[in-house]
Amino acid sequence: MGWCVPYEFNNADLEASLQFVEKYLNSLISGPSSNLSTLPISCTVIKYMVVEIQYGGKITDDLDRELFIAYGDDYIKEGIFGNEHTFTEIVTEESGGGKLRFKYKIPANPNNEISKYRDYINDVPPIDNPEVFGLHTNADLTFRLKESLEMITTLSETRPKDTNSGGGQTREEMVQEKAKEILTKLPPDYLILDVRKQVEKVQGPR
Repeated sequence: MGWCVPYEFNNADLEASLQFVEKYLNSLISGPSSNLSTLPISCTVIKYMVVEIQYGGKITDDLDRELFIAYGDDYIKEGIFGNEHTFTEIVTEESGGGKLRFKYKIPANPNNEISKYRDYINDVPPIDNPEVFGLHTNADLTFRLKESLEMITTLSETRPKDTNSGGGQTREEMVQEKAKEILTKLPPDYLILDVRKQVEKVQGPR
């Protein structure tokens, strides 16, 4: 949703990006300054590797490339290292006529306590609102409809096929019959002892 061309972005792209960021930070920490808050972190370097290389290497459409660069400019920038940087704020649900808003942010945590980060992550809505990614709410409806249709199609294709006549074969029977036919065409098993005996019988230079 939101792209001119569908791309196969997957967890491998995310893991490769995370590994680069980890190695980049480790290389900075091994330098003169070991304090993470004072490291000369270059968002330009991180953004280029993530946006242009890791993910951008799959993007073929010019408009899609501009869109992804816009995402990179919004999410990877110097301001994220400030106190409690907020990316976006959206309405998560309505309760009693009032609207509840949730901030997608990097929580302020001066002591770097991991429990605070975990508490915030646990509060993140399990289903992301499409507005988080700059999309209309109809994009979520289209995505769910497409996902449901694909699941129903997959389930219907994996079900055994019913036959109208009593003499018909099920899919499983056809597969077993084909497998037996293939096995009959295979050469006999390769036995190393038999081969060695045959080689010993062959006359010629040692």
